[in-house]
Amino acid sequence: MIEYSDYLILSDKTNNHFKGDYTSYCNFKKVLELADNISRKQIDTYLYENNHYKLNITLTELNKALDEVLTKKYGGKSKLLRKLATQVGLNKV
Repeated sequence: MIEYSDYLILSDKTNNHFKGDYTSYCNFKKVLELADNISRKQIDTYLYENNHYKLNITLTELNKALDEVLTKKYGGKSKLLRKLATQVGLNKV
């Protein structure tokens, strides 16, 4: 879904909002997978590692953030994926 080199560019383009190391990249891929799953199902509550969560951003924001990452046009919306990561305990992204 995203290569490590693209993640490094994302980190740079978002003023290091994302850490840019390999461990953070691995966690970011988990967040992208989760975000993609939520987006495909168009749900605002979800299960992650046996815990239920209510989406802390809107589905529209989530879709825009995913679109930025997938099209490699990094802007402000991609930073919202960090909120999703923090919500599920993936603090290092």
